[in-house]
Amino acid sequence: MINGIPLTGDITLSQGDFSGTIPVSQGGTGATTAAAGLAALGGFALAGGTITGASTFNSTLTVKNTINQDSVAQSTYGHTSMSTGTAGGKSYLRKFKGGSGSTDATFHETVQGTLYRIATGTTDTTDVLKLSNTGELTTRVIEADEVLAATPPNNFAGAGGLLRSTISVAGAELSAAYMFSVYEKSSSGVETRKARIVASGGSPSIQSYFDIGQDGSLLATNGTFRSLLSIGSPIPAPWWESAQSGKSGIYQNMTTDPVGVSAIGALSWAYRHNGGYELRSMWGNVGNGMTNWGNTSLTQFGDSGNAGTRYWYFTPASGDLTCTAGGGWSGSYTFQKAATSDATLKHDIEYNDGKASYENIKKLKPCTFKYNFDPMERERRGIIAQDALRDIDSEYVKLVPAAPEYDDEGNRCDKDDTLALDNNVIMMDTALALNHSIAKIEAMENEIAELRAMIAAINK
Repeated sequence: MINGIPLTGDITLSQGDFSGTIPVSQGGTGATTAAAGLAALGGFALAGGTITGASTFNSTLTVKNTINQDSVAQSTYGHTSMSTGTAGGKSYLRKFKGGSGSTDATFHETVQGTLYRIATGTTDTTDVLKLSNTGELTTRVIEADEVLAATPPNNFAGAGGLLRSTISVAGAELSAAYMFSVYEKSSSGVETRKARIVASGGSPSIQSYFDIGQDGSLLATNGTFRSLLSIGSPIPAPWWESAQSGKSGIYQNMTTDPVGVSAIGALSWAYRHNGGYELRSMWGNVGNGMTNWGNTSLTQFGDSGNAGTRYWYFTPASGDLTCTAGGGWSGSYTFQKAATSDATLKHDIEYNDGKASYENIKKLKPCTFKYNFDPMERERRGIIAQDALRDIDSEYVKLVPAAPEYDDEGNRCDKDDTLALDNNVIMMDTALALNHSIAKIEAMENEIAELRAMIAAINK
């Protein structure tokens, strides 16, 4: 129908009737071809052509062939790129944001040279995950305050991004293991950097972890679980070689004491029962000043040392074993050893009558006394070490070092040393004095016998 008049029959049009263009002002496209007309209307060309401006797709877009972006044909495999650059430059793959809230993170997925990155922030400057073509996977945490991250204050602690592996059943976590980097700065400004490996049993509060320090130290800490550290077997070797790293079951590096009187603990463990009586024992060393060998020590702390402390010293130069105590525990001793007497170990051997030993024993000052730490106040017999040291022979006594004590500032402040008797020396002097006395008695017996014979002859 045209202008209200019905049309009947066929209408025939020749090609020449549409040889021109319909201008845009009259509702046309101003184009002479279908492809050009489609492009002018903002549609996709069936073949060739260029789309400018933003395009919106309200349904699925399926691409069967190559996508060209920035005039770069990406035909080897399906991928997209928001921008491309030169070799080693940064290519933006995707930018996406979870949800629409202001607290949702914006992620940037990029490839730069041989590095795949996922970063956050307004731009992609804050890495959260990096994967290199060599298989290196890095997670990272950056403090919100970059100045704080560069110069952390004292009493600061921070942890890096973690790698986590979990086992869950029906949504319940049964086990988890993860590793992350730790940085700490103490109240005095001492920095500590370490790697922490954590094994947990279904809850962060039930966990054990290992800290590997920047100095190579290994610290095992337990939560609810008991912490046990197992190591391999030591390797048989000659004495000094067996004490080296790689041969010794447990090896620790040398410690240098700047003042020469400090103690170090190499192994520390503790025991107690339900009634209390906590006893901590420690193997270590303690210094004897800058001009002496230190001692190997076994130390026992009763209730953290509040009840008492017992010190056992192994002295390398003399081979002595001494024992002393502090706090509520008392008693200081030097343990005797079998004296070496083989002739092949001696020189300048001179035999005598033992008179010097006889004179020494004569100088002893017998006395009775009671020990200060004896609650029974028992009377004992003996001599005083100071008398023997002053009046007889310095070899009669040995020095028992006082229990090493430290003040609140960590300075060494020992009590007075004590003296112990060397019974080996006293015993040998006593034996020689007895030998000398026996000789004198026998001489007097002979003299008496001769006098008796003379008297008997006179009386006849």
